[in-house]
Amino acid sequence: MPEEHGAHADAARARETALAARSRASAGADRVLTAAVDDAAAHARAGRRRLDAIGAEIRDALADGSTLALDTPSGARQFQLFLAAKTRDIRRVVGDAVADSRAGAKLLQSTGAGYSVAARVRDRVNRQLLAADISRVENATEPISAADRVRYDNAVRVREGLRANANADTDAGPALLLSYDPMAFDGLGRAAIAIGDPDLADNTTVLVPGAHSSVRDGYLSHPDGLNVYREVCRADPVRTNSVIMWMGYRAPDSLLDLQVAQPDSARAGGRLLAADVNALRLTHRGAAHITVIGHSYGSTTVADAAAGFGMRADDVVLVGSPGTDLARRAADFHLPAAGHVYVGAASTDPITGLGGEPQLTVPGTAATVGLGADPAADGYGSTRFKAEGRGLASPMSAHSSYFKPGNEALFSIGDIASGHGDALARDHMTAPHRRRLPAFDPERLRPGSGDHRH
Repeated sequence: MPEEHGAHADAARARETALAARSRASAGADRVLTAAVDDAAAHARAGRRRLDAIGAEIRDALADGSTLALDTPSGARQFQLFLAAKTRDIRRVVGDAVADSRAGAKLLQSTGAGYSVAARVRDRVNRQLLAADISRVENATEPISAADRVRYDNAVRVREGLRANANADTDAGPALLLSYDPMAFDGLGRAAIAIGDPDLADNTTVLVPGAHSSVRDGYLSHPDGLNVYREVCRADPVRTNSVIMWMGYRAPDSLLDLQVAQPDSARAGGRLLAADVNALRLTHRGAAHITVIGHSYGSTTVADAAAGFGMRADDVVLVGSPGTDLARRAADFHLPAAGHVYVGAASTDPITGLGGEPQLTVPGTAATVGLGADPAADGYGSTRFKAEGRGLASPMSAHSSYFKPGNEALFSIGDIASGHGDALARDHMTAPHRRRLPAFDPERLRPGSGDHRH
């Protein structure tokens, strides 16, 4: 027994040493990036002063037109040379700003992928890059490149997302831009926006969307994140919260995209998601409850992140899931002892009917078709919650209504993400699992209810 106690003590000391080293490394990265942000801000102010001075010189020259003799060939020629020189000066200022922005991006990446530094530091750096991508086009003095146009279009989408998620009726403060890469995934873009500071929140929820979601398509302005944030806050007004809208993988383009029936994008996205979720704990101050929610194809991505790439979540929520690929049962998510896999599957949602079908190999290739097990099925080991919509609705409407205010699903998500999953049973919000043989969903016999609010 003394030897065992000593081994435990040694292991505890090793963990404490590792955590202390990791904390020092994170603090060091924060100091480096903070200094870089301050330096970049100083460069931006200097550039602005240079542009203001150039503008003043041009205005002064125009005001003194009689002295320049612009109505003579010689005077006009001298003024053209003057303007050409000022144009070169402007280009140098813009070029310096672009170089500074690119240097800032490289510095951010050099400190580690994903969420390796404090959220507010990442927000400051990413907002500067965002502003530079917008300014480069809106203040262009020469034709812009196709790449700059893509950067601009996605930057505008991200800016719209930041504004949409800084809603005045929450006390979360300004939304934080945690990651930003407008050229990722062949121009579809990569970004993550947080409502509330994930470094300080008691509860952090990461929301992963499905097909037809991208920065370019405007996912970050969708109300799902705010709806979840409001419901979680109402479920437990005492604790602080953060909800992250994570557009960090290449989702299938639509339900007609052939990739939607294959797990490749989910596995690639799962690796990225696991790294980002795990890094949330590195910068968090104190204990945190992390819930990761996957909708539609995003649920497959979440399952792969947990089962295949070691994602460290406390609870997982899968809604509208077409299958969980690498995870064949709830135990494959490797959650802590108190953690659960929660599933919302409306009986009228046709996408959830795709789960449970066998994954088939395409002859002559390494590709597979099918997304694996149905997490709402009996024997999977999940906790299913009520997710029926109220009244009659089209099948695809049922698939897109899990985050609609007043619905059964969002009410249940509020309890889970606030760390009170045990309240589902008390509130009579648990649902029976589907039966596979013979195939039957007991929820088909129950009409959906509405007006569920904490």
